[in-house]
Amino acid sequence: MPINTDIRLGEFMKKAKFKKIYSKWNLLLVVNSLFLVSIANSAIGNLTYKADEVGKEISRIKNRHGHGSVTVHKDKVAVIYSRDSGAGDGGFAFYDLDDPRNPKLVVDHYNDDTKSIREPHGWSMRNDDIACLQADEGIHFWDWSDIQNPKRLSYLKLPGAKRSDYDAGVWWTAWQGDYVYAGGSGNGLFIAEVRDASKPRFVKNIPRNKTGGFRIGPVHAVGNLLFASSMDQSGYSTFDISDPENPQLLATTTKAATIYASLFNGNRIYGAVVGKGGVEVFDVSDPTEIKLVGKTKEVGDKGGYISISDGFVLGGFSKMGFAKFDMSKKDWPIVSQGKAGGDEDFATPIGNLLFAGNDHSGGSAFLVHQAEPDKIGPKVNFISPSSGGK
Repeated sequence: MPINTDIRLGEFMKKAKFKKIYSKWNLLLVVNSLFLVSIANSAIGNLTYKADEVGKEISRIKNRHGHGSVTVHKDKVAVIYSRDSGAGDGGFAFYDLDDPRNPKLVVDHYNDDTKSIREPHGWSMRNDDIACLQADEGIHFWDWSDIQNPKRLSYLKLPGAKRSDYDAGVWWTAWQGDYVYAGGSGNGLFIAEVRDASKPRFVKNIPRNKTGGFRIGPVHAVGNLLFASSMDQSGYSTFDISDPENPQLLATTTKAATIYASLFNGNRIYGAVVGKGGVEVFDVSDPTEIKLVGKTKEVGDKGGYISISDGFVLGGFSKMGFAKFDMSKKDWPIVSQGKAGGDEDFATPIGNLLFAGNDHSGGSAFLVHQAEPDKIGPKVNFISPSSGGK
């Protein structure tokens, strides 16, 4: 999914007295005006925690394989699992998190239709019910309107895509309007037209020598712009997608740290730095220029994936677990940190909780990243096209 602009809607919870949080995941600003598309609304336990619980595991889930990015759908936490390193054999499950200390499995789907699902680095949804997931040789489209009886609508195989991690695997999807953009690793960028998810149409593959010269992993589509980055290499690119089938490269740079994954939010691109970790920040308010803003302090292990909520950047840093940076303060200090054990590359906030996705065996934990209940709603911080129509 294009992960996380902001998942908090506390101001809408006055009638519920903040006993639960109704989360809106992955808010996208799309197409020609200020328009918010909510991936899901969900009721999640929104508790007060003790100060000494911040950074600590409060519960854990375990499935057949490791986890990655999650979202909230039909009042449940949607969890995709698969083997690490693009090895597939995936499935998905839905959990009730009404009591965050005791997640309850609602249903787990693992069958011949799911087994080609690969690791969920970043995946997409549209119309609340249709999920676009990375697969061994392309992308799946699933109807999740009934979580007890999900239906695979189609499996669009992409030329050159195969079970692989960095060389030829489908690494990320971004669904913008009627088009899906997929990071194709060494294959560059894939484009599919998806007016009907049961009949997706392959549009084209743009090779990496025309997308910046590096492998394409994360992709983030917002309005008439597309932001892309490499994975386990350095490299960022911006594109004009006003003509969605013919992206135009606006800017590219490899004068950057080696990163594992990126996230676009506001007018900035954030990269999770490998080596000793930390987050690198670039300004793309003018998408024809990619300007370095700065870098946070190191965390101690390789960066994985990034989320953003209420001005805080949350990142997963493998064996060091998660770190939460306050981007409103000088030097962007770490304000909370914790680990539960495992290769915790993913740090996805759900209210004042955090899902530490462990893509290896042993399950993944819910940790506390903030003691107080979540009472802050989302707000718009970027519009594309701008009010001037450019």
